[in-house]
Amino acid sequence: RQIQVLRLLAQGLVFEQIAKEMFLSVSTVKHYASDLYSKWHVKNRYEAIKRGAMLGYIDYNLIVNE
Repeated sequence: RQIQVLRLLAQGLVFEQIAKEMFLSVSTVKHYASDLYSKWHVKNRYEAIKRGAMLGYIDYNLIVNE
């Protein structure tokens, strides 16, 4: 589920939109993201998206540049 959250973040969705998309609470989505940040030793969604792309979890072509 953490990778699913990461992929939706990469598409430019915010936590509230991801929660609705995944039928979860916003706090659960934030928890998944926070756990992933800790696991990968990153500080924010942008670093996590970059790391996810480097590890092959995200296609660079799907990343929305904000």
